[in-house]
Amino acid sequence: MSSDASSLERLRAIARRRWQLAVALTTTMVATYFGFLALVAWAPSTLATRLAPGLAHLVVCALGQRRV
Repeated sequence: MSSDASSLERLRAIARRRWQLAVALTTTMVATYFGFLALVAWAPSTLATRLAPGLAHLVVCALGQRRV
Protein backbone atom coordinates (compact mmCIF):
# COMPACT_ATOMS: atom_id res chain seq x y z
CA MET A 1 0.00 0.00 0.00
CA SER A 2 2.88 2.35 0.65
CA SER A 3 3.92 2.35 -3.00
CA ASP A 4 0.35 3.12 -4.07
CA ALA A 5 0.31 6.13 -1.76
CA SER A 6 3.65 7.39 -3.04
CA SER A 7 2.55 6.86 -6.66
CA LEU A 8 -0.63 8.79 -5.98
CA GLU A 9 1.34 11.61 -4.37
CA ARG A 10 3.74 11.75 -7.35
CA LEU A 11 0.76 11.87 -9.71
CA ARG A 12 -0.79 14.71 -7.72
CA ALA A 13 2.51 16.62 -7.79
CA ILE A 14 2.74 16.20 -11.57
CA ALA A 15 -0.88 17.32 -11.99
CA ARG A 16 -0.24 20.36 -9.76
CA ARG A 17 2.86 21.32 -11.78
CA ARG A 18 0.96 20.87 -15.06
CA TRP A 19 -1.86 23.10 -13.79
CA GLN A 20 0.63 25.79 -12.72
CA LEU A 21 2.27 25.72 -16.15
CA ALA A 22 -1.11 25.92 -17.90
CA VAL A 23 -2.12 28.94 -15.83
CA ALA A 24 1.21 30.69 -16.46
CA LEU A 25 1.06 30.09 -20.23
CA THR A 26 -2.60 31.15 -20.42
CA THR A 27 -1.87 34.34 -18.49
CA THR A 28 1.05 35.12 -20.78
CA MET A 29 -1.00 34.60 -23.93
CA VAL A 30 -3.96 36.67 -22.66
CA ALA A 31 -1.63 39.52 -21.68
CA THR A 32 0.11 39.37 -25.08
CA TYR A 33 -3.22 39.32 -26.94
CA PHE A 34 -4.75 42.24 -25.08
CA GLY A 35 -1.46 44.14 -25.21
CA PHE A 36 -1.42 43.81 -28.99
CA LEU A 37 -5.07 44.91 -29.19
CA ALA A 38 -4.28 47.93 -27.03
CA LEU A 39 -1.32 48.78 -29.25
CA VAL A 40 -3.50 48.62 -32.36
CA ALA A 41 -6.23 50.69 -30.69
CA TRP A 42 -4.15 53.45 -29.10
CA ALA A 43 -0.86 53.57 -31.03
CA PRO A 44 -1.39 52.21 -34.55
CA SER A 45 1.38 54.42 -35.93
CA THR A 46 3.85 52.39 -33.86
CA LEU A 47 3.15 49.37 -36.06
CA ALA A 48 3.81 51.42 -39.17
CA THR A 49 7.29 52.49 -37.98
CA ARG A 50 9.95 51.45 -40.49
CA LEU A 51 12.60 49.11 -39.13
CA ALA A 52 14.38 49.01 -42.48
CA PRO A 53 13.40 50.02 -46.00
CA GLY A 54 10.24 48.08 -46.77
CA LEU A 55 10.10 46.44 -43.33
CA ALA A 56 7.65 47.68 -40.69
CA HIS A 57 6.80 46.31 -37.24
CA LEU A 58 3.53 44.96 -38.56
CA VAL A 59 5.36 42.89 -41.19
CA VAL A 60 7.54 41.40 -38.44
CA CYS A 61 4.44 40.61 -36.36
CA ALA A 62 2.80 38.94 -39.37
CA LEU A 63 5.91 36.84 -40.04
CA GLY A 64 5.87 35.71 -36.43
CA GLN A 65 2.36 34.34 -37.00
CA ARG A 66 3.28 32.43 -40.16
CA ARG A 67 2.64 28.69 -39.95
CA VAL A 68 5.20 26.29 -41.33
